[in-house]
Amino acid sequence: MEISQKTLLKTKQPTFEKLIFTLKYVDVASVAARMFVQSGFELKSPFTQSALDLYDAPPENVDYSNAIAACNTINTWVEKETKAMIKKLFNPADLDPNTMVALCSALHFKGKWQFPFDKPFDDVFKLNDKDTQKAALMRVKVKNIRSQIGTLV
Repeated sequence: MEISQKTLLKTKQPTFEKLIFTLKYVDVASVAARMFVQSGFELKSPFTQSALDLYDAPPENVDYSNAIAACNTINTWVEKETKAMIKKLFNPADLDPNTMVALCSALHFKGKWQFPFDKPFDDVFKLNDKDTQKAALMRVKVKNIRSQIGTLV
């Protein structure tokens, strides 16, 4: 669906909503959101409506008591929405039967970076003050980065 700049400027949406709206319709990025809700748990209608109106995040039922199946459902959605760039958002150990809602967002950027990233590399990622895990990381080295900051803010 194409949308004109004039139509976009006429929208009365707050900045974040306008950003999501713009990204979806000018083919800069793919943006998606979804609420994965425990089967049998009923969200209040104003909450569901707000999630739909503000973030285009429909609810989808999953059974968190079956963490493997819930993970597969969520991870399949994330993989599809990120064009297979992210294949695994959750591990089964991340979910338990007490989980009621997971609000997930996916963003797939289609543009070209002004400063391309170096080749990905494996290194240690700090999860918190105690825990780390090995992860694929990216970095970019840019000379005189301070001269670029003014264009970012």
